[in-house]
Amino acid sequence: MQIKHLATGTIQHIANEIGCALIAAGLAVEIPADVKKPEPDAKWAARRGNRVGDFVYPPYIQFSCGTCGQRGAMEGRNCHQTQLFRHCGVIDPVPEYIAIEFKRLLKEHDGKSRANRGRPLEAGASEAELKVIDKIRSAVAVLTR
Repeated sequence: MQIKHLATGTIQHIANEIGCALIAAGLAVEIPADVKKPEPDAKWAARRGNRVGDFVYPPYIQFSCGTCGQRGAMEGRNCHQTQLFRHCGVIDPVPEYIAIEFKRLLKEHDGKSRANRGRPLEAGASEAELKVIDKIRSAVAVLTR
């Protein structure tokens, strides 16, 4: 404990028991320790979704803090607008540059999703080519059962 003697004005480090006794007797005051709170060190990244077979999960936002060790991920189309990262006693929204990258990855993913692909093999295919395509799809269906 660090105290300041009222009579002399000197500052001294002493054992807690002695310091408490001097403070209780009115002979000294405690000088609080200058404990500096560490700076939060948040790191952000927009990531492509994982691929499992021919399915690609949507993109997500990953975050971590080197100071407190908190980490995680945000998922969903609007996560960059609706979710916050709570760590080190602070609340951080998604940084703008990460939100822009996330929206770009989301747009890229939507362009590749199965629902938006249509049937590109059939576009402009002749009748004979369509029959070959159907045979290939049937064979693949049998093999993947």
